[in-house]
Amino acid sequence: MSADEARELRKQGINPGDVEWEAQGIAESIAWPRVRAAVTGLTPNGDPIEGDYKFTDEFPMAEGFEENVEFFELTYEDPALVSLGRRFHAIAPLLWLKAGARGIRIDEIDTERGWSLPDGAAYGVLFDITQWAGFVEAVQAREDAGRPLSHAFVVSDSVTGYQQVVSRLSSSLDTTRLYADYLRTFEINTTNDDEVALVPAEKGSPAGSRPAAQKSL
Repeated sequence: MSADEARELRKQGINPGDVEWEAQGIAESIAWPRVRAAVTGLTPNGDPIEGDYKFTDEFPMAEGFEENVEFFELTYEDPALVSLGRRFHAIAPLLWLKAGARGIRIDEIDTERGWSLPDGAAYGVLFDITQWAGFVEAVQAREDAGRPLSHAFVVSDSVTGYQQVVSRLSSSLDTTRLYADYLRTFEINTTNDDEVALVPAEKGSPAGSRPAAQKSL
């Protein structure tokens, strides 16, 4: 937005990060709508886009693309809350990206079973290390079925406990210890109480909801 537009919004008490401010930015007002229109084949008003793509394959723009798109932005999270597992939903998109950005994303902690490995996911998360046996069995079952995982995330404050679980998994499986490895990866130049962790916040879908940084088409 222009300096004049920013000044006017500040006069109204609207600041960077507020919904009203972000809606006027290049991302939400121009870039995202254009990408959304290209993928869906529809204008922001819901009308079919006129014209044809004329590249290797020529086809109407209104057909859109089979591919999907998600938008991410970084937010700052309290490392203490992250380490306690109270911000899992905020870092969930990063785990999905690290595992290859394929299949179902694990967005919530499974408190009953202690681990999560949806059938359509390319990775699994062991939340309660005492439930490692069931998790290892499920991971092995996926491999035996010819649908091996790309990554396994293990929540543990103990390096030894983490290593013991990893030793029971396939050596070809990439593994990460949560939340220590995650916090080290995204640590920035801060000290003491000023520490923050960077994560993508989920901003909901084009259809509506806005809980926290990605937008899905």
